[in-house]
Amino acid sequence: MTKQMSESPKEQNKRTRIHWILISILITIISVAAVWSAATFFITKQEARHVLREAKDVRLAMRYVTIRGKAEDTAILDRESDSGFAGWAEDEIRNLTQIKGDLYLVYLNQNNPYEYRFFYTKGKYLVDYTSMDKNKTKYKVYDSGHAVLD
Repeated sequence: MTKQMSESPKEQNKRTRIHWILISILITIISVAAVWSAATFFITKQEARHVLREAKDVRLAMRYVTIRGKAEDTAILDRESDSGFAGWAEDEIRNLTQIKGDLYLVYLNQNNPYEYRFFYTKGKYLVDYTSMDKNKTKYKVYDSGHAVLD
């Protein structure tokens, strides 16, 4: 006789219940992992959008500061500072935008206030923002070196 035939109905019933419990636990673990992954993905996207919104606020403040600097014949670019901005310009941008992250001016065309590139970092996110002219901008948001938003 085989092993299954020698088991009593009570033992077979117990074995079946254990299989169903194990299958239920496995399904629960897989479901929790899927929900966790989806939640993390959406939270990351939302945080990246928030940091991008702050970078767009910086863009508007930069336009204002650039125009003001040109009107007052004062440079907003300071290659000696860590951020690339003159002290007054960075202070004005921070005052206008209320940003908490770090700001780095990479490029600025002194003759065209719409041609510039800057980095904005906050937490684990970095925004690479480039403006080629008044109506053409591009940006990328990175999370730990991986592009999150294009």
